[in-house]
Amino acid sequence: MGVVTPLRDGMDLVAKEYVAAQDPKDPGVLVLFKFAGAAEDFNENEALLVDPNHPEEITAAISKATHMPLEERVTRWRSMMDKIEFYTIHD
Repeated sequence: MGVVTPLRDGMDLVAKEYVAAQDPKDPGVLVLFKFAGAAEDFNENEALLVDPNHPEEITAAISKATHMPLEERVTRWRSMMDKIEFYTIHD
């Protein structure tokens, strides 16, 4: 699981590098603060988006990520990876 926790915009590359570094057969889950820039690219069907001002959301997301079935992890990861691969330096 990757938890990217900036209170303001930033950390886009950390979140995207986490996604890109995953094993396609057994990817982890991205828990991402709603205020991170990458949250504009990844929706709630991909990353687990949480509000940093609500610790209970963070706790629930970490628990959900820990127990998420492989099929759902792969589906979420593939969707995020498709976006990362689509946008290149030329975009």
